[in-house]
Amino acid sequence: MGAFGMMVVIQNKLYIFKRFIAFINPDKIDPLGTGFHIRQALIAIGSGGWWGEGFGNSRQKFGYLPEAQGDSIFPVMAEELGFIRSFLIVIAFLVLTWRGFQIAQRAPDKYGKLVATGIVTWIGFQTFINMAVNLSLFPTTGLTLPFISSGGSSLLSLIIAIAILLNISRYTYESSSGGRRNWRTYYPRLGRSQRTTRRIGYRY
Repeated sequence: MGAFGMMVVIQNKLYIFKRFIAFINPDKIDPLGTGFHIRQALIAIGSGGWWGEGFGNSRQKFGYLPEAQGDSIFPVMAEELGFIRSFLIVIAFLVLTWRGFQIAQRAPDKYGKLVATGIVTWIGFQTFINMAVNLSLFPTTGLTLPFISSGGSSLLSLIIAIAILLNISRYTYESSSGGRRNWRTYYPRLGRSQRTTRRIGYRY
């Protein structure tokens, strides 16, 4: 049913239909029309080589690659940094996703588990779609690359989401440690030297 609905939308929206046809038949892409974006993205990625052209030295972002600061930031990054350093950034996103799912798995309650899973799925899925589109693995969409593409509201929402994820991880650690980390709550009125003495005595 989802595939059927998608085909109806594709046939009724001309610009979506052109993007889909360009993805299915890449050899028949109009180089100055529908296929201009993906062609320029692939040129930028291929021009980077192993180590790139150098930070700030991308040529495709100067009038060739549409939305170079937004949807197409990954090809610019690949052209300037090269395959090796771009691959390290991909690894960083994979580690972020893996650690996020670990936090979700160890969450102290079902609500925290669902919230953490939603946040990690959102960030991981958006990252994958953006990179796949610029590599011509998916039809062209308008998703940005998290934490890297330009946009203040996008960055703010991602920072809030990561803060919530870290807060879930914090409560998971405190619940598993039996409250030992919260020694300040047991002695709120003690001086600094007394708190240090009590803390050392509590640990040993």
